[in-house]
Amino acid sequence: MIVLLIICAVVGIRDNIVFIPILQIALSGQFIAELLYLFNFILKLDQLFTEFKAFFEEENKKKYYIKQRAFLFFINYETILVYNKAPLDDATYKKIRDKLNNDWEDFKKRYGIN
Repeated sequence: MIVLLIICAVVGIRDNIVFIPILQIALSGQFIAELLYLFNFILKLDQLFTEFKAFFEEENKKKYYIKQRAFLFFINYETILVYNKAPLDDATYKKIRDKLNNDWEDFKKRYGIN
């Protein structure tokens, strides 16, 4: 996709009737694809977080079951991150990192996670 944009830029698209529509289609297609990847990523993280909360709200858990589920949550989270194709903005994360860390600490205290 990027190669197509570079080629169009090198050829010169300013007054070219053929390349302008190609460039517009390429840019809009790339935007839509990245948006879909982002929505998919958010949906999967939300599902995992819902499972995580439901598990720790459960009263009767056996110790061996807790370790198994914790490992499964970890594997599922890492899998979601690995297969994520959405671009993540590092600047945005840096802005909200402290709030996220505080929320995580509060969550651990509330549910008794060490």
